[in-house]
Amino acid sequence: MATSLAPALRRLTLCGGARFAALHRVPPASVAVRAFLGSSLSSLNGPAARFAATRWQSTSAAAAHFQFSAEDDLAFGAGDDKDSKPAPTLDTLEGKVSDETLKGLRDMGITRLSPVQEAVFSHLPELAIPISQRPEGSTATRDLLVKARTGTGKTVGFLVPAIEMRKRTIEAAGLAAVKEAGDESDTRLCRQAERTFARRNVGTLIISPTRELATQLAAEAIRVTKHHGMEVRLFTGGTNKSAQMRDFTRGRRDIVVATTGRLRDLLQSEPDVRAAFAKMDLLVLDETDTLLDQGFRDDLDAIGEFLPNAQNRQTLLFSATVPRNVQQVARAFMHPQHEVIDCIKDDTPPVHAHVPQHYTLLPNAKDQVPHLLRLIAHDQMVNPGTSKVIVFLPTLKLTQLFATILRGVANKTVPAGSATRIHELHSKLAQNAHTSGAAVMVTSDVSARGVDYPNVSRVIQIGIPSSAEQYIHRIGRTGRAGSKGVNPRGDFILQNWESGFLTWQLTDIPIKPSTVAEIKDEVADLAAKFDAGELTLPESERPGHPTRLQEAWAPSASAVVKDIDPQVAQLLRRVDESAVRETFLSMIGFYASKGQDLRMEKTVLVEALQQWTVDAMGLPQPPYVSPGFLRDIGMGEGQKRHRDRPDQRRGGNDRRLSKPWVGRGAPMAEGGRDRRSYGGRDEHRPSRYGQDSDGGRRRYDGGDSRTSRYDRDSDRGQRRPSFDGGERREQFNPFGRGRRESGEDY
Repeated sequence: MATSLAPALRRLTLCGGARFAALHRVPPASVAVRAFLGSSLSSLNGPAARFAATRWQSTSAAAAHFQFSAEDDLAFGAGDDKDSKPAPTLDTLEGKVSDETLKGLRDMGITRLSPVQEAVFSHLPELAIPISQRPEGSTATRDLLVKARTGTGKTVGFLVPAIEMRKRTIEAAGLAAVKEAGDESDTRLCRQAERTFARRNVGTLIISPTRELATQLAAEAIRVTKHHGMEVRLFTGGTNKSAQMRDFTRGRRDIVVATTGRLRDLLQSEPDVRAAFAKMDLLVLDETDTLLDQGFRDDLDAIGEFLPNAQNRQTLLFSATVPRNVQQVARAFMHPQHEVIDCIKDDTPPVHAHVPQHYTLLPNAKDQVPHLLRLIAHDQMVNPGTSKVIVFLPTLKLTQLFATILRGVANKTVPAGSATRIHELHSKLAQNAHTSGAAVMVTSDVSARGVDYPNVSRVIQIGIPSSAEQYIHRIGRTGRAGSKGVNPRGDFILQNWESGFLTWQLTDIPIKPSTVAEIKDEVADLAAKFDAGELTLPESERPGHPTRLQEAWAPSASAVVKDIDPQVAQLLRRVDESAVRETFLSMIGFYASKGQDLRMEKTVLVEALQQWTVDAMGLPQPPYVSPGFLRDIGMGEGQKRHRDRPDQRRGGNDRRLSKPWVGRGAPMAEGGRDRRSYGGRDEHRPSRYGQDSDGGRRRYDGGDSRTSRYDRDSDRGQRRPSFDGGERREQFNPFGRGRRESGEDY
């Protein structure tokens, strides 16, 4: 990372297997978090000041340094509405919050308040008075339901009241101790009582739907509390619980940021954790609609049983939408007299309304990877020096496969060459605000909401999302307030059989068609302009010292983009069949519930996915799945049971499955389908494709097949191959074992 970090460090430890180094402000308003798995604490400035860090490794097992910006979420200017009055300055909080909090906000580069912050802070200082310190019958605001979108400053909006409330609670504990001792001038006893209270009791609990968002919230909390000496704890799954408990018992418990699964586990199994939360002051539910969409209502209810009831604690609930299920949570977790703040204007256009959007229906699945590479090349030339692309895919296995493929071919097929950094973003990786000018981030839907990726120039979606709303949230990663120097755009890559999603789900979205041939011509034209000098890269800030992007940029962009198809074909010959089959099964899991969205029969979906493995990934024949497996996931009702093996019935590798989905996703009749592709005996297949007919439940990629929670990267850990270099488990390596012979059994 080229950015130099200011040397100032502060004392804060985060548990949950992720210990952070909190670094002083990095312009512009960003914070860097470096990760070192299993690193031990080291002493800085004496035993009281501890510096800890955690390393998250990328899927290539190389150490990655990530930087994410608070600019979109925090540093608002005059607001989004050009006709609105100037936003209030930070100085308006003087007298309402402590000087330490103001210093922390100023260090973050905040000068003006966003509309969300202004609305919440208007209730200060009363909002920050703990319930235990309020007079009986007080009518001061206590609970807030805030309707606000991501990227509007809501993080600081709930952190400031939380910090001020914690400060008051700790001070009250110290005063109570000296008063009980009969010597109110005993400052030593007062401070000792304050420290003891802070180490025994949790102040604020912030519940987040994903690890990424929880990580970002914890980092922001570190920055805001910089001058308070408070500590932040991070509870997320996928890490060692013993290490979490060790850190939890050794430090302060001012703010706990958690995901639902691990928090519920700790509350149910650890008495010390239960006792610490028994007298907490404030509960914050962030991205509540996402929490519920991902199926965490049961976890929330279970967690609520261990917290003070709604009468004895305060609750701040933040959500971009307030459907019926969010209203139900509000009634269950909030005081009946809570106040509602709506920060979403009815006339405010959504983010996606001003982002140009294009869709491509691939004539053949073999165009999928080459078309993706051309779109990346297109963005690198449209946004030279500022290109940052996010590629969304529907499952984690598909994310891993595409990230590996891009790493293997991108440096030879896009103009930025080796300067193109490919990052896979999922549960154990943080956000990257890479500054090389050529970054590609490959992720699943876990990153679509809540987490800020600053200055994203393009969002590319491959395959259908879980819903039309999710499509919009994905597009919302680009064209955000505060993004500078980029021309935002969204691209939607669909196979022909997925076109029903356009017809039935995106009827109100301003999305235009772009064919494979049109993009190919546009990329060729842009490359020719670069080669002719009509388009150029940004100048280096140091004359005579070219940037990394300038050094890596292809001498002939035209030659590079012309080589996309042969390079992809060459790479796909090295992709291991077993990796493609594992990905295929995860896709079956995702698409199992999408037949209605696409207006397609489920069995036709299976055939389409089988054909994808042949056309897009180059398998010699489609993978086999047993009828029993399909029945278990709700996709095999009414199928005939064929005893013949697929490779025996197909008679060679040249034949292809029929394509009954042609016709923009309309439901197809029974005739014309080749069911031989999924017939066969269960016992001929290994266990990862389902047990035999009496072997019990079949699983794939860890998830209930009948819901949209397949391949979900929640906080509970996943049954999936790992790229982590520190793991000894079998690696998901698409190039690890080479091609099998077409007749070999699997």
